[in-house]
Amino acid sequence: MIGSYSFYAWWRVDFLALFIAVTLWNYLFGLRIAQAEFKSTIAKRYLAVGITGNLLTLAYFKYANFGITSVNAAMTQLGLDPG
Repeated sequence: MIGSYSFYAWWRVDFLALFIAVTLWNYLFGLRIAQAEFKSTIAKRYLAVGITGNLLTLAYFKYANFGITSVNAAMTQLGLDPG
């Protein structure tokens, strides 16, 4: 984990804060799941929320620029100024 944090800090320090936040998110949800009763509804909900948070983070950083570029291109085609 320290190696991964060092790599992210060397590449972009601002992403290090994101990486630490995602790590804490997963750790806290892991604790909640472990505290819940085995295969209980609340454990399944914690798992679903934890995974959803990870997927939303991934989707944002993977597709946000693509979405903005696509909207700007569509606005330009319609004769609107995206700026």
